[in-house]
Amino acid sequence: MAGLVHSNAPLMALPPSDHGGDVMTDRFHWSKAVAGVMDALVVPAFGAPGILIRSQGWTEDLGRVDLRGQRFIVTGANAGIGLAITTALARQGAQVDLVCRDQLRATDAIETVSNSVRSTPYGPEAQLNVVLADLTDLQATRAACVQLAQDPTPIEALVHNAGALFSQRILSPQGVEQTFALHVLNPFLMTALLLKPFREHRRARVIWVSSGGMYTQRLKVRDLAKGADRFDGVVAYAQCKRAQIEVMKRMHEGEHKHGLVISAMHPGWADTRGVRESLPRFRQLTRWFLRDAAQGADTALWLALSAEAKQAGGRLYLDRVPRSEHIPWSGTQTAEEDIDALWALCERLCGVTWPD
Repeated sequence: MAGLVHSNAPLMALPPSDHGGDVMTDRFHWSKAVAGVMDALVVPAFGAPGILIRSQGWTEDLGRVDLRGQRFIVTGANAGIGLAITTALARQGAQVDLVCRDQLRATDAIETVSNSVRSTPYGPEAQLNVVLADLTDLQATRAACVQLAQDPTPIEALVHNAGALFSQRILSPQGVEQTFALHVLNPFLMTALLLKPFREHRRARVIWVSSGGMYTQRLKVRDLAKGADRFDGVVAYAQCKRAQIEVMKRMHEGEHKHGLVISAMHPGWADTRGVRESLPRFRQLTRWFLRDAAQGADTALWLALSAEAKQAGGRLYLDRVPRSEHIPWSGTQTAEEDIDALWALCERLCGVTWPD
């Protein structure tokens, strides 16, 4: 299978061509047609069947890209999607800065990645560096960026992957509800603090890892900073994933002229530790078709590495295809004044003014 998708699940057999045409063309049209049906059904589209079908039409093999000497930053890199992204980059010889909250888990992650890539052609040349930071704390984010900025190696891509679903409302050290602090303020601040080297490099990419949960929510800016009166962790998570998309689009509007490509993806439904711990009932019902972490990570890697993805800024992607940000007739569209209010809130709470 093309790309960086790895799974033990068998591939569906491709139907034979009935007109003697180009096999890859037949495969593309067939996979596109089946994917369209699955999109309408949602469940198989977000699960493993979705990526197994869509990948039949891919022609770009990201697994052959030589990344030696290239630098990437991945937040939440010690588990799940983040660990899969880190492993794939290291397999190709990249330098990866792993931004993690826990030293022990970060050390375990580096050992896991190193063992996984040791026998690959470029893996032994990979450089793995740990930056410790609790990204619910904006001061920790600032300290992490100071450490990251000490390395003069240009940053090819920053992947905002760190995330968590919290069962109760807890305020960050800055007095902000921690779901919002982690998923929205931290990526906003980290991107702002690394903007100077990004602009100097003029080809950096910033990828936000969102979630299909955002499809269930219309943005309510007033509830973000402190949380709703009746806190629901699932709703707060989905609200912040919706906010991520709006911030990403506004950010790309201002930065594409400086050479940055800022985009978002959602990994589909993947069987990660976060899902197992935070949504055990959901996993019990869906485990038979969940994606593995590598499948969930593929689109983030495509956005970070692909030549095609140079034009991907300002959009949400699933399985290397731009997706609508809203389900028809769901009423989740965000008013322009709410986007303005969200951006102003991020600037105020992060203590930054976004430069022109």
